Amino acid sequence: GGSNFRDEFESSSFSNNDGGLSWSGDWIEVDGNGAGPGSGNAQISGGVLNLDDNPNTNGEPSLAREVDLSAYTSATLTFSYNTTAGVDATDEVVLEISSNGGSTWSTLETFTGAVSGSASHNISGYIASNTQVRLRVTNLYGGGDEQFLVDDFDIAVSGP
Repeated sequence: GGSNFRDEFESSSFSNNDGGLSWSGDWIEVDGNGAGPGSGNAQISGGVLNLDDNPNTNGEPSLAREVDLSAYTSATLTFSYNTTAGVDATDEVVLEISSNGGSTWSTLETFTGAVSGSASHNISGYIASNTQVRLRVTNLYGGGDEQFLVDDFDIAVSGP
């Protein structure tokens, strides 16, 4: 493998390591309706990461993963995403990053309404021994067929 941390979500697991480098640990799930990758509002199934809030938890379901980037000088986060047919204009998911193990978070991108594409973020400013990246439902996603889908979640690193 190359100089990257990667999850292709091919198996229903929070511990996939598909890159040349290994994540610090499993995906960290915050989910009022489930425990584990196969149930609830934060799932890994069908070869993708699925996020929703149906039925509504009155919370903000999320998945975060930690990585040790301290040996590198640059890092780039990329992934592909799309939404299912039921997503409304006000449904919202955010991509966040922490350079202190999840104590504080910065928003990298907000995904509002029906979207699809590829995300790419230079996260070199957040390099730490306990960098975390998180996807979190911040509004709605409570209806049927409203899901935010993610694939090929990758952090490529280089340097020094």
